[in-house]
Amino acid sequence: MFSPDELNIVMRLKYPQQKIVDWLPIHLDMLKLNEFDAEHLEIYKKNLNRQTMPGYRFTAMEHDTVYACFGMWELWPGVAECWLIPNANIGKRVLRFHKACLLFFEHAVNKRDIKRLQITVRSRNDLAVQWAERCYFNKEGLMRKWGPEYDDYWIMSRIFE
Repeated sequence: MFSPDELNIVMRLKYPQQKIVDWLPIHLDMLKLNEFDAEHLEIYKKNLNRQTMPGYRFTAMEHDTVYACFGMWELWPGVAECWLIPNANIGKRVLRFHKACLLFFEHAVNKRDIKRLQITVRSRNDLAVQWAERCYFNKEGLMRKWGPEYDDYWIMSRIFE
């Protein structure tokens, strides 16, 4: 489990202007979503509240603007799945939040003794696939007809020895 105070230190954002707060469902309504995420807003609202637990779901903000909702859930000890829903207008902040995500992954792996982090990324969402690869996730396989729209998704992972 993580706290926003802990992550504000670990992720090295420009606090207090940029900060991590506990995720709330209303934060999804505060995001300007890209076309891929906009298609699934109602599914996100339903599933994220049900599938994730407090202490494992967060929102990255700058002033009153939500720039990303993210988190993880442990499938079983040592294996976790991460998720991220970015603001389509993340723009100039993308590098800072990218570095912050890498620091979050490193912290989560060490604190929770994670051996495998995994994510699923819609195969047609080229920006998301490229971002995942820049976060050192490797494609393992294509899950055909998997997502809520029966589209293809990549299962991607990072393995830690």
